[in-house]
Amino acid sequence: MKKILLLLILLLYIGASQTKAQGYYKFLNNSSWCEAVNSGFGIPIDYFLYNQSNDTVINTKTYAKIFSTGNNSTFFVREDTIAKKVYIKSNATASEVILYDFSLNVGDTLYAQYGWGAGYKLIVRTIDTVTILAGQRREFYLSDTSGNVFYTAIESVGSVNDPFLNNGYPPGDPQYNLVCSYQNYTQVYDAGLYGYACYSYSNTPTPCNANFTYTVGLNGQVTFQDSTPGIASHHWTFGYGGTIDTTVLNSPSVTISFPCNGNFTVACTVTSNSNTCYSNYNNSFVSIFNAPNSLHASFTYTIGVSGQINCTNTSTGIGGGSNINSIWYVYDSTHTLVNSSNLDSPYFPLTPNQYYIIELEDYSYPCYSYDTDTIYIPDITALRQIVNQNEQVNIYPNPVSTLIQIGTKEIEEVSLYDLLGNEILTTKENEIDVSSLTNGVYFIQVNTKENNYTQKVIVQH
Repeated sequence: MKKILLLLILLLYIGASQTKAQGYYKFLNNSSWCEAVNSGFGIPIDYFLYNQSNDTVINTKTYAKIFSTGNNSTFFVREDTIAKKVYIKSNATASEVILYDFSLNVGDTLYAQYGWGAGYKLIVRTIDTVTILAGQRREFYLSDTSGNVFYTAIESVGSVNDPFLNNGYPPGDPQYNLVCSYQNYTQVYDAGLYGYACYSYSNTPTPCNANFTYTVGLNGQVTFQDSTPGIASHHWTFGYGGTIDTTVLNSPSVTISFPCNGNFTVACTVTSNSNTCYSNYNNSFVSIFNAPNSLHASFTYTIGVSGQINCTNTSTGIGGGSNINSIWYVYDSTHTLVNSSNLDSPYFPLTPNQYYIIELEDYSYPCYSYDTDTIYIPDITALRQIVNQNEQVNIYPNPVSTLIQIGTKEIEEVSLYDLLGNEILTTKENEIDVSSLTNGVYFIQVNTKENNYTQKVIVQH
């Protein structure tokens, strides 16, 4: 009889141990979650909270009301602790859908119905044991067959990005990270993220209102000074065109040498000493005009006998031209793109008796510059070559208000055209009176015994 009693006690003990080992830790337990929004570069820029409030009965089922301080929204969550499943309703009238299923095993499938991954078949890839502040918990990693849709969830905590799968997938800008969570006013989880503060329940932080000043020096140097009071840490980023070039951490004053002229993006992120406010951006554009190696886009061109424009890149600056990436664009009079090229010296076949806009865009990271010119293509069937920059014909002044002087003694004929190719006048004289013309761009064609030349002139009264 004693042996039977001991055997029963032993079986009960083993059963109790197995039940404890395979137990379930509640997701909803007077819970609160603190979440951070960061810039995509790990810099916290905002915080919000999920708070579990009063229970609500909807269609005979009891739901916990969840309030988000991020967008002042309310939704409803129900937990089945026996089935180890969590359900969610976006509002009181919506149908509940599965949020988590902590009863799954490796290889099992979950058809996601809510948040990021909704509509995908997710497979449990791994189940590990992790240690959080409340003790050991199971950690589930799920993904679709492509591996592009995924999340990691810890039992009693939820997803390590957003416990309700609302944000943060896939990683982008901004990103979302679960910083910490509480149950019954006791912290049970801490992500251990540097620079992130943990706030519980209604203790919502206020922004630090980051601020800074700067002084522009010589040769593209700028000194930045944080002017936010009571700051413990600083995070500076400097970029051009939205791309981050340089990051400087934990210094209230920094000096940066910008490589070229342009408008650069500057951001200062700060965290307070007292942790009573959260990190916050201050963004500004800094205009640089005196950088020593600034990029200057420029080009020359010739108009060939068959109507093509032969362009030559004469840009100067960073890389001496060899490291400059160039893109050419050709537009017609309606600014419709008719051709483009990324060659250093391209040529473009164009139609006579029309004008075109040639644009050159140069990139030498992180610098950018462009040059543009308007070109008129006359009927050049009988011409050998028309050159826009030459030594034999000097047309001046340019811009001009009254008289255009043509510096050559070999004129056979001079013609003046408007931008549409309409001939305004023809003469054999060395000067043209433009005082009666409206302001704008015109073209002069000079025919000599040796060659025929064209040049753009600007009339400006």
